[in-house]
Amino acid sequence: MTRADIVELLKQGLFDQLKGAKETAWLECKACPYLLDSEQQKMEFAKDVSSMANGEGGLFLLGARTIKSQLHQGEEISGVSPYNQDLVDPDRYHQVAEEWIYPRIPGLRITWCPSKADPKKGIFAVEVPGGHAIGPFWFKKSFSTTERR
Repeated sequence: MTRADIVELLKQGLFDQLKGAKETAWLECKACPYLLDSEQQKMEFAKDVSSMANGEGGLFLLGARTIKSQLHQGEEISGVSPYNQDLVDPDRYHQVAEEWIYPRIPGLRITWCPSKADPKKGIFAVEVPGGHAIGPFWFKKSFSTTERR
């Protein structure tokens, strides 16, 4: 499946048709949204986004599950679990990206994609532009799980 195919299915809310699409350098799936109250999850989000921005860019689908493919190397989408829109605050995702990544990634978008089957539920797509002349992108912050409180 091409990037354009995935984007069109997201626009139409046809999540069942994503099943079987394989993860690539430009397509990553997360079974659930990042929990940005945790420093570790903020770091994970920043790592994932900056890595993709340092490459060709691409999409993170928040709510798409994967399994190891029986047909090719890697993972493929096994299903999508739509959720309520208020589970993700796009402004918070942008804030975390700005706090953790330097320089700022221009064109980073977090888009709600409602399900055609139930428009009250959907998934978010994090669109990461790539091929920037201003990169590479680095972490501005770090944390240690052994820090004292």
